Amino acid sequence: MRRGGELSLSDGWENGAGKAEGVIAIWVVLVCIWTCDPNPSFTFGATDPNDASALYVLFRSLNSAPQLSGWKQSGDPCGESWQGITCSSSLVTAIKLSSLGLFGTLGYNMNQMASLEELCPSNGNPVCRDLSNNQFGGSIPYSVSHMAKLELLNLAHNQLRGRLDDIFQGLSKLTTMDLSYNSLNGTLPQSFRSLTSLTNLYLENNQFTGTINALANLTLQSLNVANNHFNGSIPNRLKGINNLKTDNNDWSSGTNSSSQPNQSPSAQNSNTGHGSGVRVGGIAGGVAGVFFIEKEMNRTSSIFDIEKLPSLPPPSLKPHHYKSFDEDSKLITKKVDVTSIKSTIYSVADLQIATDSFNEDNLIREGTFGRVFKAEFDDGKILAVKKLNPKSLLSKSTGDFIDLVTNISLLHHTNLTELVGYCSEYGQRMLVYDFHKNGSLYELLHLSDEPLSWNARIKIALGAARAL
Repeated sequence: MRRGGELSLSDGWENGAGKAEGVIAIWVVLVCIWTCDPNPSFTFGATDPNDASALYVLFRSLNSAPQLSGWKQSGDPCGESWQGITCSSSLVTAIKLSSLGLFGTLGYNMNQMASLEELCPSNGNPVCRDLSNNQFGGSIPYSVSHMAKLELLNLAHNQLRGRLDDIFQGLSKLTTMDLSYNSLNGTLPQSFRSLTSLTNLYLENNQFTGTINALANLTLQSLNVANNHFNGSIPNRLKGINNLKTDNNDWSSGTNSSSQPNQSPSAQNSNTGHGSGVRVGGIAGGVAGVFFIEKEMNRTSSIFDIEKLPSLPPPSLKPHHYKSFDEDSKLITKKVDVTSIKSTIYSVADLQIATDSFNEDNLIREGTFGRVFKAEFDDGKILAVKKLNPKSLLSKSTGDFIDLVTNISLLHHTNLTELVGYCSEYGQRMLVYDFHKNGSLYELLHLSDEPLSWNARIKIALGAARAL
């Protein structure tokens, strides 16, 4: 914990309320994005270089499994007929790895394979329904969202866990998706509504919650959501599916779920977080929005005129979701010299290793702006990595993101936690901060065994005011 009246999203006091000499410091949100490994020299041969590079990363992500015949850290996947790889000319069109007992995670740059149509690592059947048993862990990588030609996705009978990110908007050609027999939880992402070609969906034997409203308008022929924790009612349109399995859920007999209003993304992200480390308080995200977003209000510089900002509701101290600015506002940035960024640029590989492939056990919390993970590096340093939700960014431009990071890196104040590093690649935006292990403001106020003194509360308020 930083002393001297700091305000932080996840700060607390090292020795409880009795020694709360400083004021909790507010996180200045900085974006850190996975960057790839240094670009070594490879011989690609007959295979498209982007496809070959993605397969090299996948091989490493699968712990260089010896059962992958022909696979190696370099070489020509198409020309050398790597096991499970199907090519058309020089392009990889399918990955089928059936019952090989593979461990690890999917590669972070799968989107480089622009012609990939079938991703069936647990199954060799062309329709991806003959379930088998690998042991992939982690979550579905964000890069899958950019695989526009993908038609078949089978990740069944693995060890995937955690919530599904909202990454399915760009998969309009996907016809079959099988995520059954994993440990996935949380509500179904609203981007499922964009799967307009989907006819077969298998989600059975997971831990999903909430309604299945997001599936109501899909033209499904087969749907299995059995053995989850879904609630509400089954939409009428889905009841007409011939191959429908919905048993062992928490269905109600109330109003049809298709007529119920959908939850906003912020409401869906009301999970308070779990795992090792400390939850990030909701107050931080609101402050982050002020530092990060310049609204279209006749601004000509990167300096904010606070009096011209719209009135915002007081942020909740609870570590829940929040809304701190208008999502319809446009991002305006002032171009700055990238060389002025003093923060560390982290590689994707470094962050993937430090967070154990963004393992759910390292999840600190999640909210409107994204998910925060504890990252432990080889030198013993522990940091916090925030994977920004793409929907929370009002601009998708890498240049705009770098401009924002540059501006934030120039902020220096005793009551603000400074940016440690960032990363920007493969469509992701991430920030790296100091890791504060001593609790959130909400925990100090409401969950501590010893209540905070009046003087400690005054110090917190003053530190927060100075930071703002």
